Amino acid sequence: MTYSNDLAIDNRQCLIAGERVSQTSLGTLWKAIWKVFGHGSRLVFLPVVAYVALIFLLSSIPKLNTPGPDFFHKDKLFHFFEYVVLGVLLCRGIGRELGPLRFANFGFLVAVAATVGALDEVYQSYIPGREMNIYDWCADAAGASSGVGLFAFVRLLRTRRASHDEQQALGSGDREQT
Repeated sequence: MTYSNDLAIDNRQCLIAGERVSQTSLGTLWKAIWKVFGHGSRLVFLPVVAYVALIFLLSSIPKLNTPGPDFFHKDKLFHFFEYVVLGVLLCRGIGRELGPLRFANFGFLVAVAATVGALDEVYQSYIPGREMNIYDWCADAAGASSGVGLFAFVRLLRTRRASHDEQQALGSGDREQT
């Protein structure tokens, strides 16, 4: 059996973050993995680091062609969605450490993602068959802004829904007592 603080594995069962999981139960395994990367975990930064490494790995490929049908500015669309994902991952990792997603935190997270995009563009200028492009960086920054904004919007909706559900529960409790 292999042990770490959050993970223990033997031949048939998996103990992740204190939950015993059958290896055939993918839904339960996904919940347990989510719990490992959840609140208070030291591993919340791992997806951000892995994704940035993937971005730079893809940037290392000379003359990389984007898949699918050709259309005008297709590569900008790929840059945009690539950085939407990075923006969401940054919120999930670093944003949690910053507390509530306020405007200053929003700007900080977008600046971090835009800096990664700028460094990626500079890195691409040294790769044969690749070039640095300011419009790619603009698509990166727009995608990061959208990803952080999407995360903040979903968080706001969840907070309002939880508050609404709590108020309804308190309201129904008052009616039962009278």
